[in-house]
Amino acid sequence: MVSGQIQHGGKHGALAGKHRNQGGDMDKKDALSRRNFIKASGMAALGAAALGLAGCGPKPAQNAANDAATSVADIAWDEEYDVIVVGAGAAGLATAVAMATEGGDLSTLLLEKGSTLIGSGNSPVCSGSFHITDEPDAFAVYMKAMLGGMTATPASVYETYAQGAAENWEWLSGLGMKEDDVKITPQGDGKAEWFELENSGSFSKCQFKKDNADEDRTHISKFLSAVLEQYPDQVTRKTSAPLTALVQDPETKAVIGAVYEDKNKSVYAKARKGVVMTCGGFENDPEMLQDYLSFERMHAAGASTNTGDGHRICAKLGAGMWHMNSFAGAWSNGISLDGEKTMPYRSLKKALGIVVGVNGRRFY
Repeated sequence: MVSGQIQHGGKHGALAGKHRNQGGDMDKKDALSRRNFIKASGMAALGAAALGLAGCGPKPAQNAANDAATSVADIAWDEEYDVIVVGAGAAGLATAVAMATEGGDLSTLLLEKGSTLIGSGNSPVCSGSFHITDEPDAFAVYMKAMLGGMTATPASVYETYAQGAAENWEWLSGLGMKEDDVKITPQGDGKAEWFELENSGSFSKCQFKKDNADEDRTHISKFLSAVLEQYPDQVTRKTSAPLTALVQDPETKAVIGAVYEDKNKSVYAKARKGVVMTCGGFENDPEMLQDYLSFERMHAAGASTNTGDGHRICAKLGAGMWHMNSFAGAWSNGISLDGEKTMPYRSLKKALGIVVGVNGRRFY
């Protein structure tokens, strides 16, 4: 999602639609001043409160000059890069690596909301598997079959994904991955999730071996992060630097920069060629869980930084949402008596006592 061509999140478009209606009202010159138009469009003075993110923490110090900006030309940029990538999970790391290795002298800023270089969401703690295939066309047919009767996903999406899977092996090998580094699930072994569907035999995946002697080759995120360390001049990496806004040109609608928090200060970073959003989900945002998944209460197993920031920021610019009610699933698990914490479910089968429900009856 580059240069304002943003589509991030799920199929529900209520927030985006509401923003577009507000945009229509802005056409009335007597309704809003030029300055208010710019601010409402998400172009200037876009601190946390302006984006509806108040309450996420202390408000960062604002830039007085940018608070008074009335046009794109008035913005006082603190930094400039060719591309800004938001989120250092596997997708963000891969994007930054592609920029470093294929972008020549282009500069990249990789922002991470959490405190770790390999992201603070699901990427560094999941299995880290990635798809490969020798038959991208057949794999695309399999992916289409998995959609069932759902028709909202354009063919270009799953066809592009399938083609990318066919390129993964060569790309990662070019970065230094060796065949001995990974465990390969070969095509046609019946391990596809829906093996009864057409062309399921085109499915294959790889996973870095956890017992590799080189720690950087025990997970895809660690591997990509190690590659980035070789390109400090091309890629600037920042942690504990949450995005608070995207800066949009109200005339062209192009996203031309980002605002992020660094040490309790708002930093305005210009993106000469675009911003790529590789944000996490919203599993730790109670309101969004109720809105999109109809969960009155649900505890996430991790990813405490996944609070839907990216969705809300993109919606502010009118981005469409899709598949917002799609998630991997939930399972029953013990929680603390105050209802605030989950128990480590892998240890529930051990001889540590018994788990009871709120009615005092044995749960396990």
